[in-house]
Parts: sequence; C-alpha cells; structure tokens
Amino acid sequence: MNKYIYLIAFAIMPILNMIRKIVIGQAYELRHYITLFIPILIYIFLGYFITSYLKKHDFSNKFMAVTIGVLVGIDQIAKLIIYRFLGNKVITLPGNLFMLKIVKNEQISALFNILGLTLPGWITTIARLMVLIVLLIFYRYCEEKYQKDSYLNLTKILTYAMVICSIMDSALWGYTLDFIVFKGLQAIDIKDIYAQLGIGTLLMYGIKNDLFVIKKYNN
Repeated sequence: MNKYIYLIAFAIMPILNMIRKIVIGQAYELRHYITLFIPILIYIFLGYFITSYLKKHDFSNKFMAVTIGVLVGIDQIAKLIIYRFLGNKVITLPGNLFMLKIVKNEQISALFNILGLTLPGWITTIARLMVLIVLLIFYRYCEEKYQKDSYLNLTKILTYAMVICSIMDSALWGYTLDFIVFKGLQAIDIKDIYAQLGIGTLLMYGIKNDLFVIKKYNN
C-alpha cells in the first residue's frame, strides 16, 4: 500500500469529528464542510512534515527533553499572550472560518466534557500525572516487546508534551484556555494539536510493527 495513504492516521480525529457533525446535522452549509475539511489537510501536512523530515533525526535523550520543553513552552506562552492581549476580543481570520477567541474549558478534557464533569484542579492534576505514568509504562513495554524507532520517539515527544501541558493547565490555570476556534464547531489549543499528531505517529508505529494484526493460531 502507498505509504502516503498512512498519513490519514494523522487526521483520524478530525475525520471522525467531521462524520459526527454531518450525522447530527451540524454541518449543513458549504462553509461548514470547508471548516471541517481544512483541519484534516493541516494535520496531514504536519504529519507528512514530521515523518519525512524528523523521523531520521538522532533522538538522543537530551534532544527529546529539550524538544518537549520547547513544545510545552510554546503552548503555555501562547496562552499567556492570548490571555493578556486578546481579552474579550474576537479576531476573525481570513475566510471567516476560524477565529481567535478565548474559550475557558472548565472540564479540561474531552472525556470530562462528554461526561459533563467539572472537577477541582487538584483532582485533574492527579489524573494527568497518572496518565503520564501509564504512558511511561506503555512506551517501555513497546520498546521491550517490539522496537524503539523514530515513530515511537515522536509519539513520546508529542504525548509527553501534551500531558505536561495538561498538568500545567490544571495546576496553574484551573481550566484549559482554548483559543483556536473553528467557527461554530470546535475550540482547541496548541496541545490538542500535539495530541492529534501523537495519535498519528502512534498509529504509524503500530502499522509498521504490526501491532494491529490479529494473529490466528492453529490448534
């Protein structure tokens, strides 16, 4: 199969979101379909970039730690700038499809949003720390059971950065400050982009190492 087809892994969540919006009838105008389709193209482009230009990089522990720190810094500094200078303003980007607007997500996570839960910051901080521990164990298992390669390293960088950003949101802000708004549909922050790309690299790792193959055993 053409390797470029696998890039669809980086857009799996936007694709599922598009299908959900269409099914429940929230996408009924051309601009809605365009708004849903553009994130898919963006994630595929970013996925192509990191797999084509970064996968051959020498992933030393120092490089990974510095990269995680930079990604966390980008997310948090962007939020500080948006909070300080945007306030109650709304900036509509060209095409009237995207906006920069502060959206305080007090549920902090997609799961809490679905369940309608608003929990204290210290509880969500502990939950994030537990997620980080689970990821450490999972990645160690993958390294021992399969192999450590560039896809797994990229997954570790992206997901660790995402979880650390989430911990800082819970501990410092008490909520998630989303500010990238797909008009009338969805609001995200930068760490959500890390999460989606991390899902993509993990799926690529799984495809490469046959993690999703169901083996048949003959009696």
